[in-house]
Formats: sequence, structure tokens, C-alpha cells
Amino acid sequence: MDITVCGGLCFALIGSFYVCPHDFRFFKVALQDLHSAATDASVYVDRDSTRTILKRSVSFTSVICGSFLYLRSVSKASVEISDKHPLVLMVQCVVLTSILFLGPIVEHLVSFGIWFEPETPNEWLMLFRNVFLCPFGEEIFFRGLFFHVLRSRTATQQILISSLLFSLSHAHLLMIHAVDEYRVALENGEKPRNELERMCWRRSLQKFYFHFFFTFIFGILNGFYYNTVCRGSVLALGAAHALCNLVGAPSFRFARDNTFSIKKRFVCGFSYAIGVGSWYLLRQAL
Repeated sequence: MDITVCGGLCFALIGSFYVCPHDFRFFKVALQDLHSAATDASVYVDRDSTRTILKRSVSFTSVICGSFLYLRSVSKASVEISDKHPLVLMVQCVVLTSILFLGPIVEHLVSFGIWFEPETPNEWLMLFRNVFLCPFGEEIFFRGLFFHVLRSRTATQQILISSLLFSLSHAHLLMIHAVDEYRVALENGEKPRNELERMCWRRSLQKFYFHFFFTFIFGILNGFYYNTVCRGSVLALGAAHALCNLVGAPSFRFARDNTFSIKKRFVCGFSYAIGVGSWYLLRQAL
């Protein structure tokens, strides 16, 4: 029963993105006809537009606030709460995650230099969504709320179930990626046809395989943090999640891109190894 409740809650959270009639229509049309969803201006929705981000921020925040208020009203916590200050727990999680992601951080710096600074209001809004709203909201929901709903289960079961649902909650991106692939194909001179739509869905699915795997592993990582390192602090988890969103998933680009010199490949590879090794040793000390 508790898994069913979590599934329903997950469905409600994703449904909040499409609660507006225009967004729901886009979702519905895209599943039936990529061409119309991608080319009809009255149907297409750009998830990164200012209007869309603001609308979805309101609906998403409503669900998260409801979850947070419910958790605050529950007297019994699902995990043993740490006696450390929340800021101390947050620093621990961020430092540990920075060490674990040392490889991707170094790889990005070697490839592109310092992260870009937003220049337009829309870019600032996207940054707010990606490194504040979604990370902290998702941790309140998928760790705080779900671990409470699953409190009768073992810690391992809580982590695996919440991580699986966290990964599946990103399935709506299949449609987003397919529409984007179709629009790019048309811009590159491809002719609209049924085979093109199938190809775009296949490409979208290929992207989602990696996305699903990474979000599942990340869910396990934060579930582990929730039960051990930060002991129930969703604030600390949100900070670690924000860092991961800012850095991005490990790409191992250095191993397959010929533009990397031997020296750069060694530096990146060593950073990946030392990061994982140091994280393993440090997390045992906490």
C-alpha cells in the first residue's frame, strides 16, 4: 500500500508540470503526433521559456509546500535526527559530494573553464530552477516525504524504492527530448515522415537510458546521505543535489575525445579515481 501511495504522489508531482491546459495539451499531442507538437505554435511549449518556468514553479512549489507542511506536522521522524546544526550537515554533504564529483569538476574546468555566468533574466531563472527550486523541492518530496511514507520498511528498501520512483519521475522528459529531436531534424533539412518520428523517439529513449541510470544512482547516494551523513536533513540533501545539478553527470569525455591531450587525460582520470577513493574513506569517518 505504501508503494502505491508513493507512486500516486509521484504522479501528482509530475502532473503539476502539466496542470495548465496549454501544457497538458502539448503533452497529449506530443504522444500522438510529434510533428504537430513540434511545429504548431499553438501547441508547442518551450520548457525553458520564462512563462513556462514561472507557471511550473508555482504549481511545483504548491506540491512541495504541501509535502513540507505535512512533514512538519508529523511528530515521529522516519529516521533518527542528527543533533548537529543543519549548516554543519549541509557543509558535510556538499564537501563529500564535491570530493565524489572531483572528476567531473576537473573535467569541466579542463574542457570549458569556469561555469558560465547568466546574462539574461531567463538564464537566471533557469539557474534558479536547476540549482535551487528543483533540488530542494525534490529532496523534500522524494527523501523527506517518501521515507516517511515508507517508514515501516528497511532502510535499504526505502532507498531503493524512493530512488526508483525518483528516476521514473523523469520519464516525461522522453516526450520533451523527442520533440526537441524532431525540431532539430527539421532544422537540418529532414523531411516530415513517420520514420522520422520513430527515429526521434528512439533517440529520446537512448538519452533517457543514461538519465534514468544516473538519477537512480544519485537517488541511492542521497538516500544513503539521508540515513547516515545528514540524518534526516533535507536542507543538506538539497545543497548536495544543487551541486550535482550544477556540475552535471559524469561524462567521461576525456576518455573518448581525441582533443584531450595525454596530460589532460591523465589529470582527469586521476581526479575521477582520487575523488571516488577519497569519498569512500571520508564517508566512513563521518
